[in-house]
Amino acid sequence: LRAQGSWIDSFQANRLGFDLVPGDRYAILGSLASSLCSYAAIEAMHVGAGMIDLCGASPAQQLRGLREAGASVLYCSPAQLRLLVAAARGGAGHAGPALRHLLCGGGKLDAATLQAAAALWPDACIREFYGAAETSFITISDPATPPASVGRTYAGTVIEIRDAQGQRTDGPGEIWVRSPYLFLRYAEGPAGDTRWQDGFLTVGEMGQLDARGWLYLKGRRSR
Repeated sequence: LRAQGSWIDSFQANRLGFDLVPGDRYAILGSLASSLCSYAAIEAMHVGAGMIDLCGASPAQQLRGLREAGASVLYCSPAQLRLLVAAARGGAGHAGPALRHLLCGGGKLDAATLQAAAALWPDACIREFYGAAETSFITISDPATPPASVGRTYAGTVIEIRDAQGQRTDGPGEIWVRSPYLFLRYAEGPAGDTRWQDGFLTVGEMGQLDARGWLYLKGRRSR
């Protein structure tokens, strides 16, 4: 469960940070049951932009749909992006020159897929982001992000890395987040790895911040 304001705050941060306008056309490749796709669809409505739902189409059909509809903002996962890249290599073409923002989350974006996507859409700004359904955005990348990192803190977000005793550490530890975008609670039942403390939330993921503020993921606490 999330407050309406937690959605709107991140929509506004993206609108200003990425220069999103009503003339944009968003595209999603998966079901609205996915938090990634539902977020993109609702952000499109908030901005006043168009929204193209390509769920259920083959990767080749999705590439054609992006091109024919003039999609300018694409939200997808690394797995979906790899399928689009493979379809393009198989002769399906590219997504068209209109694409200007490609936001990729839901898993680590590997360097080979990033390079292939950049070649397919040379005019698009490709940003990998890290977050969760409970937190929304935590970090976001830019062209200077090291390949193994998931970026620096997203606008309005504070990250603390804490050790097993709950103390802040410069080494690997549990990722705790404070931001305006955090959820309220689960609709049904608790989750063991999700905990609150002093306004910070963790979903049980481990990582490390380097001296320049780049976040590196280390896996789940429960694993």
